[in-house]
Amino acid sequence: MNLELLQTFLKIVEYQQISLAAEALFITQSAVSTRLNKLESQLGVKLINRKKGHSLVTLTKYGESLVPIAQQLSDLTQKTHHLKEIANYHFLKVIAPQDIMQTLLPDVCSSLLMADPLLRYTFATADNDLVYDAINNQTADLGFAFDSLARTEVTVKKIGEAALQVLVSADSWYSNPVHIEDLARHDEIYIPYSQSYNSWHLMYWDHSLSPYLQLDSGYLAATYLSSSKHWALIPQFVAQKILQQQHRLKSLTLVETIPPLPIMAIQSQKYAGLSADIDKLLFTIRAKL
Repeated sequence: MNLELLQTFLKIVEYQQISLAAEALFITQSAVSTRLNKLESQLGVKLINRKKGHSLVTLTKYGESLVPIAQQLSDLTQKTHHLKEIANYHFLKVIAPQDIMQTLLPDVCSSLLMADPLLRYTFATADNDLVYDAINNQTADLGFAFDSLARTEVTVKKIGEAALQVLVSADSWYSNPVHIEDLARHDEIYIPYSQSYNSWHLMYWDHSLSPYLQLDSGYLAATYLSSSKHWALIPQFVAQKILQQQHRLKSLTLVETIPPLPIMAIQSQKYAGLSADIDKLLFTIRAKL
């Protein structure tokens, strides 16, 4: 039975006028009459008594019998359509630095969302300190960071690490591989990923000198690498994502050994629930790294 026809019939019953039923349904009176005629034709009975000169309509005995059936069918159909709204969704709030949020999580989380139609993510971007604060305050379920920081009520696990690469414009004058001594501080697009990274960086470049530009995301560096002399050190997984989208850039390898950037997963020690969703996400990220 066509739900549209039944709902039109119920509107006629409610308003007792074809014109008012049409207004309530935002259709023309002729469309209401057409639907009513089609319903009566399908059932093989007359449902409505219409008299010339009278705007109000009355129900036949068949029409009166159909009202409770139509209401039940309408209610059942609506409940069926609303199954998604009453489903047992499980929500996971994730917070991470911009580089992880923009380049590592999209593909991973998209595949998990497709595999589980009841899974829902909430994403937020923050630097390392704010990630730890959010987990400590339990405003997020899972956090990612490039550093291990001391917090009293969080659990920190290293889930992987990322090699660092030099990103430059395609017409850059640098050789590949490139020596650290060839990379001038005043030409650097600098991203302070973590305290440990900053300590290593300080051994090779004078931080009393200002870089060309400082950003909070390696992913954003691509926008500013327009000169052949500018360069940026960024995680390999970020560089791969950028190079898929930007053909005017290229990556270089440093001759000197660079300590890889650790990727930490942070959870609250008070956390309870959603462990299966978190385990799936961490496993998938480990595999990708």
